[in-house]
Amino acid sequence: MVASGGGGEAIGRARTTSISAVAVAVEVGVESRSATPPVRPVVSGGRRGMACACWVLERPGAGPGRGRSQAAGRSRTGDGPVMRIDYHFHTSYSYDGHAGLPEILAAARRAGLGTLCVTDHDTIEGALRLRELAGDTLEVVVGCEFTCEDGSHLVGLGLREAIRERRILPLAELIRAQGGTVLLPHLFRRGSGVFRDELGRSPSFVEEVLRRADAVECFNGRDTFDHNARSRRFAEERGLASVASSDAHRVAEVGSVFVEYPAGGIRHGCGPRRIYFPTQRERHEHPLKRRALELYHRHEAALPGFLRDGYRLARRALRRDDAARGRAEPEPQYQLGQDEEARHALHG
Repeated sequence: MVASGGGGEAIGRARTTSISAVAVAVEVGVESRSATPPVRPVVSGGRRGMACACWVLERPGAGPGRGRSQAAGRSRTGDGPVMRIDYHFHTSYSYDGHAGLPEILAAARRAGLGTLCVTDHDTIEGALRLRELAGDTLEVVVGCEFTCEDGSHLVGLGLREAIRERRILPLAELIRAQGGTVLLPHLFRRGSGVFRDELGRSPSFVEEVLRRADAVECFNGRDTFDHNARSRRFAEERGLASVASSDAHRVAEVGSVFVEYPAGGIRHGCGPRRIYFPTQRERHEHPLKRRALELYHRHEAALPGFLRDGYRLARRALRRDDAARGRAEPEPQYQLGQDEEARHALHG
């Protein structure tokens, strides 16, 4: 079982990679229509485990007021121009998404988002279409939330083409091979978190996954209070690059969760940043309920269909711990990266 505490060997090496924030709109086997922008990598060493892999997005001729990467807004705390990014978002091209593309663009403008990473389930078609529709009004990163063979979810960002591989480790390697970024979403969520308890992951497997990952979610707008708190501890104790995501599936959730960086050289998941989301009620799951649900998910594939359908209906009807998605204003909750910036100043 994966623990959220410290201890153990360092599990990664510092490396650099890139979020191709203007990822090329390419179907499988089709030539690229635009070049990948140059990327200046910056590495900030993590305390343990996977070093903070940070990226600075640059574009030829993109000065202040030019280029989508410069679409900065004003900080809600009065600290000057900022860039707001949501790293995990679904459109109606996801099997469970209900957000139409024109409505997403309008809502993103109202929320002051500068970059939206579109991560539909097992398809990049919605991301490609939204990027084309957005033009220069919104930075759209082409991504995908892959469903792996054991049900785990893995997010790839800055994708150039679709990927059919569904084994976790080879999939992560293929994402990186095409210049993409590997994001681990909702780490401990039952049924889909890559480190969820019901799978009893070995320390060696955790090590192998984190060696191939670029960042983890320290907050997910659709995860529980307990899981989000555990994900944040996990990232902090291992010195992992961390971001937050709405995991939105409806237009009302656009802008409900985002990461706010000072405008300019953004170091994704590492540099000074604020994590915004509506205050989540502190609700703790009863141990017996947690154990019962872990058993359900461990044996879900072998259960009759009517039981699985009944569980999903009950889950939707009774869901309470939802971070007030779309019903409350996001507020600054975490202030991260100040110690990293201090280290850069000391050793720069």
